[in-house]
Amino acid sequence: MAEIHADSNAQRPWPESVTRTADPDVDAVISRLAGLARMPTSEHIAVYDAIHEQLRQELDAEPDGGAGPRSGVGEGGD
Repeated sequence: MAEIHADSNAQRPWPESVTRTADPDVDAVISRLAGLARMPTSEHIAVYDAIHEQLRQELDAEPDGGAGPRSGVGEGGD
């Protein structure tokens, strides 16, 4: 088993920016990660949960901006 040292992450810098995607709506959601380093770690879980939920909503949204599953997903007929 590998040893874990308490200060092993102490010198790792936090990323200055969040990687952009090809989807501006997703970029808007994940941009909230940029401020995470300035927050107390006790607040990180709430931020991650909110971002996760917003990303799920973006994935479930219609491509034209409407609500609901993307076309072809969850449609009956077979």
